Amino acid sequence: MPDRRRISGDWIRARGLPALDLTGVPFIRSQAMLTCMAAAGENAGGAGHYCRKCGRPIEADSVFCRHCGTPTPIQNAPAPSVAPHPTRRKLFGTKRRILIWGAAASVVLTIVIVLTIVYLPIPHSFSVSIPVAAGHSGNMTVTFPTGSHVSGTWSTNNGAAVAWFTIMTQLGGTIYQSSGVSGSFSFTATFSTYYFEAGAGPIAFTVEVTGTYSMPTE
Repeated sequence: MPDRRRISGDWIRARGLPALDLTGVPFIRSQAMLTCMAAAGENAGGAGHYCRKCGRPIEADSVFCRHCGTPTPIQNAPAPSVAPHPTRRKLFGTKRRILIWGAAASVVLTIVIVLTIVYLPIPHSFSVSIPVAAGHSGNMTVTFPTGSHVSGTWSTNNGAAVAWFTIMTQLGGTIYQSSGVSGSFSFTATFSTYYFEAGAGPIAFTVEVTGTYSMPTE
C-alpha cells in the first residue's frame, strides 16, 4: 500500500480504480488530490466525471463546471474524417476507361467524316455572261452532268428589262422562261447541254447568270 501522501492520478489509473464520489466532503482542499480524482473518473470510461478544480461531480458533456464555472476538457472529440486515397488499381482502371472511350470516339468521328465526304453532295458553281445588243437576242451554251441539280439567279447589268429569258434543252424544249430585270431558276439536268437565251431589249445590256450544280446522294 503506497503512502497516502504520494497517491497520484497515475497510480489510480494504473489500477483501474473507480472514481471517488466525495460530494459533500468539504475538508478536501489539496489540488493534487482533486486532479487525481478527475483523472480517475476519466480512466473509468466515463463512469464518473469531476471538476479538476473543486472536485465536484459534473455531467459527461459539460463544458463548464456548474459549481465553480471552471472549463472542462473536451471529451471524446470526434476524429476528423479523412477521405481514402484511391488505389493504384482504381487509378489505372479510370485511365484505361478514358483511353478506350477516347479511341472509340475517334473511330466514330472518322467514320462520320468519311461518309460525309463520300455521300454529301458537293456543290459546284458556274457563271454565264450573255451580251445582248439593242433589239436583238443573245445566248450561251452551258453543260451540266446528267442527273445533277441546277439552281441559280439571273439579272441585267444596267437594270434594263428583257423581253424574255429562257433556258432550253439541247432538243429545244423550254424548261424555264421569264422576263423583267432579274429572276431565279431551279431544275434537274436530264440532258447534258442547255441554252441560256435573252433578248429584244430597247438598249444593249448583259445578262449575268450565276448558280450551282451538284450530284444527288446515292
